Amino acid sequence: MYDDNSNVNYRRNNRRTWNLASIIALLAGQSPSGGDSPSIDYRRAAVKTGSSMILHLSAIALFSDAFGYEGVIRYILILVVARWIFTEGVSRLVCRVPRVGPTVYRLSGLSLALIAIPALVVQDSAFSLYSIPILVALFVATHWGLYYEISDTQGQDTAAFDRTEVFASFLSAMLVILVTYYFSVEYAAALGALISLLIVCFWPLEVTPENFQEAQDNWRLEAKSRHSKSVMNGFLIVISISAMNLSALSLIRIHAFGVTESIELGVLGLGAILAVAELITYCVKRYFKVPYDSKWFSNLSFVTVVFGFLMMSQWFGDAWFMTYLGYLIITTISRSFYRTADKEFARAALRGHGKLPGLRELTRYRAAAFLVPLVVIPVILPYIGILFAIVFRFKTSLRLPSEKIEEVTN
Repeated sequence: MYDDNSNVNYRRNNRRTWNLASIIALLAGQSPSGGDSPSIDYRRAAVKTGSSMILHLSAIALFSDAFGYEGVIRYILILVVARWIFTEGVSRLVCRVPRVGPTVYRLSGLSLALIAIPALVVQDSAFSLYSIPILVALFVATHWGLYYEISDTQGQDTAAFDRTEVFASFLSAMLVILVTYYFSVEYAAALGALISLLIVCFWPLEVTPENFQEAQDNWRLEAKSRHSKSVMNGFLIVISISAMNLSALSLIRIHAFGVTESIELGVLGLGAILAVAELITYCVKRYFKVPYDSKWFSNLSFVTVVFGFLMMSQWFGDAWFMTYLGYLIITTISRSFYRTADKEFARAALRGHGKLPGLRELTRYRAAAFLVPLVVIPVILPYIGILFAIVFRFKTSLRLPSEKIEEVTN
């Protein structure tokens, strides 16, 4: 009941941004009036667009341009470790003072806006370049560390989350491709920073500290009655997906930016893959309507991801496109199946557990920080991905936590 009421209030309050929201909805293929389609989180879509332009493409390209192959490895190490440390701090701060959560989340885009300084103003300074992964990590901790707490307070469901991610990821990839092609990767990073700054300054967050505090109290009470097996299942889902994503993303970053003579070609190639992956994801979600707990799709995803990692390890030849094709396969499955399964089942199992807000994201970043030293030996990363694909398929269950099942049954 709480989620339904807060969702109604959110939609009512969000009318002040109808003009911009309706444009985004039309671009995403959704009626501005909503209808029966899952509602897009317009603020999140805009932030995702700006942040993805920096997070997945522009930032590492700038680092690679300055330091080459070693720069790619350093960027991954710094980003993953800093992301974990910052998220630990944010989670504990909001645990002690829940009312600050909406403020921290709303201002998260400022760290991305600051990236425009090293991207455009002081490009030749090593200090400014090293600040880029630090600022990106700070954004991830303050935004992603609290995003699901905020969206659940608003009453957003998995379908709305998935539609938002597909649209924003596709749009960000296309913007980076266009800006990099016609101008430069520095301007692509600056545009992403500008979008993030505009959202922080002009798009209000429709969650009050009182709403957030009430939601946190309710989830902590729910977590007390949750079965320990459900919690462990949630942890395994998160850790497995984190390991697969780290392995695949690190491999493609090393391939696209570490062993290329043209940073711009790396940006264009990776951006094209992300755009195609989101288009495929959109088609799968729109036309096939696969249930989140589908057994056959889980089996198909497992076989396909293993095949994708074998392609990235060059089992089927060392042609330059094999790594790109393998990553396209893996990231498409990740976006169409693992992303939604993670949101639907792991989030429900871990929400409120241990009183730490964003525990699912914190667990993801802890696991990645534990495994990230392996990027210095990239040849083993495909097998790490395969190992955790096996863990996900045979050691986890796609089910809601026990108290949720009881509520549905009763």
